[in-house]
Amino acid sequence: MYNLQNSSLIDEKVVDWMADTFLEEEGVDLRKDPMSLQRLYEAAEKAKIELSSSSSTDINLPYVTSIDNVPKHLVNSLSKANFERLIDGIIEKTIDKAKSALKSSGLKASEIDEILLVGGSSRIPLVQEKDKYSHGTWTIRSVDPSILNVLFDLIGFVSRVIFGLAFAAIYLLIMTWQLHHYKKPVPVTLL
Repeated sequence: MYNLQNSSLIDEKVVDWMADTFLEEEGVDLRKDPMSLQRLYEAAEKAKIELSSSSSTDINLPYVTSIDNVPKHLVNSLSKANFERLIDGIIEKTIDKAKSALKSSGLKASEIDEILLVGGSSRIPLVQEKDKYSHGTWTIRSVDPSILNVLFDLIGFVSRVIFGLAFAAIYLLIMTWQLHHYKKPVPVTLL
């Protein structure tokens, strides 16, 4: 199992594409305006989701900025092919990391039955296609990546709680031992 947490990198590629296109057409870099940049990131996320199930998406951001007090709109269309071209390098790097993990494990790709992709970006068809091509196995499609992210966050939280409880228990044991042996508490610093 490996985690494709490159969602923000993918969004950034789409944002750069939109901003570069607008810069060419209007001569203004929307990345320099925080409000415009935020709208670009929201549009990139929406486009990424839409392109998981369609061949193109329209990006329409009215009043994205103003030039000489004239409102400007960003209207563009992003095809799935162009989107895949934008993000191909990110996906290749992720697959390289998975191959490196496989090599480090001492296993061969033929010994892996299933690969579990985690993260919202694992829904991108190109990710699933490249994963199948590079490993020769099918991914598990019945597991919702968003649910797994929540589960991993929960596991992290629970482990921190357990560690905290164990730390408190050790502290109480030390204090109880000191009371029993010395009849008065001796200050203990654990950290």
